[in-house]
Amino acid sequence: IIGQFERWISGTGTNFNFPIGNSSAIRPLDITFADLSSGSLIAEFINTAPGNSGLPLTDGTADISNAFLDGYWTLTRANSLASTDYDLDLTGTGFSSFPIVDETRLLIRENSSSDWTVEGTHIAATGETVSRDNLVTLSAEYGFGDTTACTPPVSSVISGLTSVCAGDNGVVYNVDLNAGSSYQWTITGGTIASGQGTNTLEVDWGSTGMMGQIQVIESNSCTQGAPELLNVEIHPLPSSVISGETTVAAGASGEVYSVLSRPNYDYNWTITGGTQVPVTTSASITVDWGTGTSGKVSVVPENTVCSQSASAEELDVTILPVITSQSDGEWGNSATWDCG
Repeated sequence: IIGQFERWISGTGTNFNFPIGNSSAIRPLDITFADLSSGSLIAEFINTAPGNSGLPLTDGTADISNAFLDGYWTLTRANSLASTDYDLDLTGTGFSSFPIVDETRLLIRENSSSDWTVEGTHIAATGETVSRDNLVTLSAEYGFGDTTACTPPVSSVISGLTSVCAGDNGVVYNVDLNAGSSYQWTITGGTIASGQGTNTLEVDWGSTGMMGQIQVIESNSCTQGAPELLNVEIHPLPSSVISGETTVAAGASGEVYSVLSRPNYDYNWTITGGTQVPVTTSASITVDWGTGTSGKVSVVPENTVCSQSASAEELDVTILPVITSQSDGEWGNSATWDCG
């Protein structure tokens, strides 16, 4: 289950399984209560690095230096559930930021603003499952703590262009080189031309205007660092939706229509059933509508640096006839109105 999963809990000594995870793997959570006030429990796996607040810390003979970067779990009490003694098993399927060993610790904190700590009794890890008995705090967040004294790499920010034209090839991006590290790059909106595994990359950007992204994960001899991201605008970007009235009176004048304005863009408007007054390539225009029954506003953004245009954005407009009175009279009397 991706996202939140809620179960009603009403018994002690029984294992309750939460088959949660993300799109790549199931990261289940199993909980058994020694004392319990019945209610419901909401579990979720969060697929982001949890941070190291509160670390390092010591648990028995183990020194915990880092939280695993692969994600963490949350449990939230609901419907009056309460407990101050429960056992927890977490399975980190596919976790790779640190090795899971017997001494890998299950960390706990009240929320994402709190420091990591340990409660209860450590149980030796089995396979990819890390366990802790006699936990007290609930609701809480949980993660894995590394005890191998591995220091993850810290990547520099990604250097390179944040604004490119669709179809640009061989655009260079890089991070600082750390001896012994390798670099795994992921591109959204383009392809890697060369440099995968190194600190310097060449990207061939695709032919579609969009918000692209570059991600790099640096690895040293024992673990991975946190992902470093760079957003890249691939021009021409699509237009925003057109703002303006979709129902107007026949002959209406000065109706304003607009899209989001971006630097280095002209906006080429086409009006069906009316007239743009005055003709301009700005992001906001006014329209005088004719006397037909329908109209359309269309705009094509053109990036003036790349000399490339995005697809047209369109807005349909209904034009209503204007009926005038031809004499004094009752509202409901057709003789009052000029309906011809």
